[in-house]
Order: sequence, then structure tokens, then C-alpha cells
Amino acid sequence: MGKPLVMRMNLNQQSQGFMWDVHRNLLKSLSPIVDCGVHYIDVMCQMTRSKPVWVSAIGARLTDDVAPDSYNYGQLQIRFEDGSVGWYEAGWGPMISETAFFVKDVFGPKGSVSIVAKDASAAGKSDHVDSHTKTESIRIHHAAIDERNLFLKEDEWIDMKDEPDTKNFAIGSSYIS
Repeated sequence: MGKPLVMRMNLNQQSQGFMWDVHRNLLKSLSPIVDCGVHYIDVMCQMTRSKPVWVSAIGARLTDDVAPDSYNYGQLQIRFEDGSVGWYEAGWGPMISETAFFVKDVFGPKGSVSIVAKDASAAGKSDHVDSHTKTESIRIHHAAIDERNLFLKEDEWIDMKDEPDTKNFAIGSSYIS
């Protein structure tokens, strides 16, 4: 993909019932961007192999169910020494939009790689853990163009349907240690 990279990631969860209870309890001690955001920033650092030099974050409290000094939606932006940038967004609650709740996307001068969750993107699945942890498919886009400015290669799709779910991954991981 080349450098610098642009990294776009989110984990928005339209929660109700039991999952809204879980999220409200989590919100007593941390925000959505802290909960998983640390892992996404770690992935960004691994991809760039560069140090963060600037971070900015914003948050919004979208319900009275959350303490006045807390928020249930947040977004952060990060810039790296090599010029790469990224953003991470996370929100929890019954008011969170399910539109584009799954964005795991990286692009650079030579193209892009996206995790595409075709099945997980179905309505009503944004608060299920597998909707955010299963890869399903990877789309690789090559930016090289010819003299007519047309792409030299078609996008590649890698099917990941045989990838284990969260439970089976955890079981399999226990055999590694």
C-alpha cells in the first residue's frame, strides 16, 4: 500500500436489552473509545511501524442513562511520525446508527485493504461480538493505472468464511500456549 497510510476503523454498537445493560455498566468505568480503542491504536502502530505524534478526541453524551461526566460516543484522530493518519470511532446505545457500523479500512498511495463484513452488516447485528471480530472477507484494491487512467488490476477478494468465531478462536488459542 505504500506510505503514508490512512486508517479508518470503528466499533459502533446499537445496543438494546441485555447488551444495553452491559454497555451502561461498562460506561461507569470507561468510554467506548477507550474500551477497544487501545487495541485499534495498537494495530495502527503495528501497520505504520511509526510513533504517534498527535492525538485528538471528542465525545458526546447521547443519553441521561450515562453519568454527566461521561459519554457513550467518541471519535479520535491520530497522526504518526511517518505522516500516516487514522481515526477510530465507537458508540454504544439504542440511539447508535447501524449504518456503516463496521469500518476496518486502510489505504495508501498504492491501494487499499478493507475487511468487509457482508453477513455481519445485516440489520440488528451491530451489538453482537462476532459482528466486529469476524473478518468474513478481505478486499484488496490496487491503485496502479494505465495511460488511460484505468486500473491495471481488478480488486482481489479473499474469502474468510472458514475463520473461527470468537469462542472457537479462544478455544484454539488455548492449545497454543
